Parts: sequence; C-alpha cells; structure tokens
Amino acid sequence: MKKEIVDLFNGAYAEIAQPQRKGRPGKDSNLGQIMHLLGLNKNEAMALVIYFYQDSNVTTFLCLEDLVEAIHVHLPKTIHVPGILQELANRGILRSSFGLLNRRDFGLSSWLLRGIYRNDEETFNRKLPRGMVNAAQRTIEAIHSERDLINMDRIQKSNPKLSAFFTEIEQNTQSNLEKELLFTVICFEISRQPFTIGMIKSLNGPIVWVELVKEQLVKGVHYFITQGYFSTGNNQFKMIGEEDSIPLRLTEAGKEKFLFPFITSEEKRVFLKSSMEINTRNDAFGIVKNLEIPHNNLIYNGVLKDEISLIKNIVSPENFKLYQEQFTQNSRKKGLAMIFSGPPGTGKTSLAYQLAKESGRDIIPLDISKLLSKWVGDTEKNFSKLFEYYQTLVKEKDTFPILLIDEGDSFMHQRLSNTESSVDIMNNHLTSTLLKALDTFSGIMIITTNSMASFDKAFLRRFLFKMELPLPDVEAKKKLIHHYLPDLVAHEPIINELLENNVSGADLENLKTLKTLYSTFSADEEDHLNYIRNYLKGSPKAPKIGFSH
Repeated sequence: MKKEIVDLFNGAYAEIAQPQRKGRPGKDSNLGQIMHLLGLNKNEAMALVIYFYQDSNVTTFLCLEDLVEAIHVHLPKTIHVPGILQELANRGILRSSFGLLNRRDFGLSSWLLRGIYRNDEETFNRKLPRGMVNAAQRTIEAIHSERDLINMDRIQKSNPKLSAFFTEIEQNTQSNLEKELLFTVICFEISRQPFTIGMIKSLNGPIVWVELVKEQLVKGVHYFITQGYFSTGNNQFKMIGEEDSIPLRLTEAGKEKFLFPFITSEEKRVFLKSSMEINTRNDAFGIVKNLEIPHNNLIYNGVLKDEISLIKNIVSPENFKLYQEQFTQNSRKKGLAMIFSGPPGTGKTSLAYQLAKESGRDIIPLDISKLLSKWVGDTEKNFSKLFEYYQTLVKEKDTFPILLIDEGDSFMHQRLSNTESSVDIMNNHLTSTLLKALDTFSGIMIITTNSMASFDKAFLRRFLFKMELPLPDVEAKKKLIHHYLPDLVAHEPIINELLENNVSGADLENLKTLKTLYSTFSADEEDHLNYIRNYLKGSPKAPKIGFSH
C-alpha cells in the first residue's frame, strides 16, 4: 500500500538520522520519493524534511540561527544551509514575508502543509515548468496570508526561463496593477485554487485604481473579460454587497494565449487533467440541472392540452431557433415569456419544470426575496443584474436554461399614479425596470401567479402565453385519484366525495401520504377512510389540470 505523504516525511527523517547513510538516496526510499515529488536535490530535500520533522514534532523555530543549527546536525558543515533555505523560499516551499535572510516571519508554506496532511499529490505536481509552479505558489502564499505584497520583479528574476511568459503578460497589460492581476489569476489557475474579485485588494496599486478595476470586472466590461481572457464562471449576477465573491477564471482563450505556449504538450495534458472546477452557487440564482428534474406525468383537460403541446414544441432548442428567426424579426424581444396562473396546487410550477425536462434544458427557480432590498435603488439593480446575467447564458449556448419566477404578482403589480410615499416611488421604478428588461428579453421565462388581476396591463401585453390552470375537472380528477389512491376503487362514496370537492393534484398527493401514515401507524380500517373526510373538511365544493409522478 502506498505511503501517505506525512509518513514519507517522517520516514525520510529516520533515514537521514541513520549514521551509515551515504551517497544519493534510492528512488524508492522515503527521501528519494520526496525529491521526486517536489523536484528537489538531495540537500534541499534533507533540509526540508528536517525542518518539517523538527517543527511538527519537536519545536517551533523562533529564529534562523536555530533552524540552521538543527539542519547542520545532519548535513556536512561545508553545506551552506542559509542558501538552501533561501532557495526553498524562492520556490515558495518556505514562506517569508520579509525575505528569509532578514530572519523575520518565516515558516513552512501553507500549500505545502495542506498537501502533506491531506495526502494530495496533485499539490506537488512538478510536471509543469518548475519556475511557473514556484511563481504560482509564491503568489498564492502572499495573497492568502495578506502579509506580503507581490514583488513581480523578484518573481521574474527568480524565473529567467519564463521571460517569454512575462513578456506576453506585459504586452497585454496597461499598468502594473493589471500585470499583477493577470499573472495572479494565471498562478491560481495553475495551482487549482479559486481567485475572487475581492482578493484584488491584496495586489499592489493605488486604492482608486483597485476599486476601478474591481468595478469593471463586476460589470463585465474590463478588457480581460471583453477580450475573452477572463471568465466570471457565470457568476456576474450577485446581490448588492456580494460582488467580491465572484470568481475570476482564465478562459480557454486565455489559457491558449498566456499559458499553453510556454509549456510542453505533456505539461498541457497534465494541467488539463488536473485543472480545478470552481462551482460557485448563488442562493438566489441556483441552476437546477436537467438530470436533477424528476419526470412528472401531467394530466390536462382537453382545452389546455393543445396549448401546452404547442409550447413544448416551441421551447425545444431546434424549434426555438426557428421561432426567433421567423416570428420575432421586427422585434427587439427575441424571447418567449409566459404566465401560468391558477389556484394553489394546480401544477403551475410542475408544468414549468416539465417543460424544462422535456426540452433538455436546465431551470433557474428564482428566489424573489433574495432580490428585494430595503435600500433605495438596490432592488432595481439586482433585477437588472439578473436579466444581464441570464442574457449571458442565452448567448453562450443554444440549450440555455428556463427562467422560472414564482408568485410574480408580488412585483408585477399595477403602477400607482399618486405616489406619495418613497415605497410607492420605488415600486414604480422597479416596474419600469422590469418592463424595459422584458422589451429586449431573448430567453424563455415562465412566471406563476395565483391571480393575474393585480398585474400591470403593460406586463400582460409582453407575455405571449397567458394560461389559466384551473383545478382538475371530473375526468382529470378520476385519473389522479386512480394514480394516487388506487385502493379506493371499491369505495365509491369516498370517490364521489373527492369528485365533489375542489381538490387539486397537490391535495391528492397529500392524501396519498396520509394513507401511508395511517396504514403504517393505525390498525383501524375505518381510519384509512376517515382521514380523507377529515382532510376534506372546509374544502369548497367543485367545479382542469392536475399532475402525477
């Protein structure tokens, strides 16, 4: 069984402590494996192993002299230990905020310790150019510790083999701040760690410039984004105050320009194999993948069936292109907006999910509460960001997600002519913002509501389909009862009671759950029928859609 990395270090220390040790260690020895893992020579590996063992098992070194003395016990006196330690610091294996030879604030790098204790060999992957990896680790150490600013000149001088790499960066940047930003994102990409917009504050540069670059990146207008070198990982949409957590990634085009020309084909293969995926999910804008959507066997009445069938055809990726080309030629709005209204439990949301499922699309169920803000103007900004972000998804791929907004009546209400309060003014501004967004909308949006009575008429004109999903009619209800409660076939009086009441598909699903509970915890056969009558108490009497799984 392969040894864990921490055992390699402890085993290597035991090998170093043996007085009969001579010559170069074998490749299968603990020390030999560490040399191979980190790309170190014998003396460098020995110094690191001694430092690690002493630091983790014996003492924490307070000054450089103590460390040098502890290492010299096991190395020939002719070896210049401070020079070895400085080399390890230059490679980012040791951290030193003020330079190791200044004898202040040094220690083992956090990335090294994480790799050792997590037994993560990918952390030590040395198949990429040593200079590039070392520069990446030094940069990340400086950013994470927030105790050291990046010294680009020092990094460049310590990696002369990468002069072409630095030249390419300099030719594509307009300031030292942009040079450091581009270099840093590349380094984080190499090391498979996330770099976010908020981390820019750790770079060198006047605070005004830093804030300007942050704002441009958040809005997606910075040169690095417009040229396709950086990606925000589909996370440009953030709530007000959360912009700092947007990740910056090097795009495929960025890798082709700034990284791949300076590494071999084998190194590129290794990099692509181990490149980290950063999945940042925003609570208000979380995408539900198509594979996660359960299949529902929806039951409609005859009137709705044809209309829903038409919608299914339109939202399929191939037909939606045809819809945009032939039916929206003279309109800025290239999208399809729909309203599903009806009483609770009639399957409005389920229908939206089923349209996504059958069209092969993901779905974005929007949490409206996350967009609303008590601060003046912030709610409108959040909605504007929402639509801007969604439009980027529409442009990126043919099978883009469906945007689902439940309870749309909470913000699509009629505008007020007499606006005496600041709240009324804010609501009117929000309505205007949404109307403008709908005028240029090019995706697929579904809004659900219990009633369209309060909707602003200007909103209703912007929706092509406005479907009323009523409670199930008699025939639909019979199918639902047969699906959810098949054991009731012999109990005609109970079935009649169900048919006489305004029960929805959601009600029948609840009754199925109650039936299971009574069957499990009650032996009284009569209870298995009374639970239905108890549930129906207070239900309005009937008059056309339901759903089943």
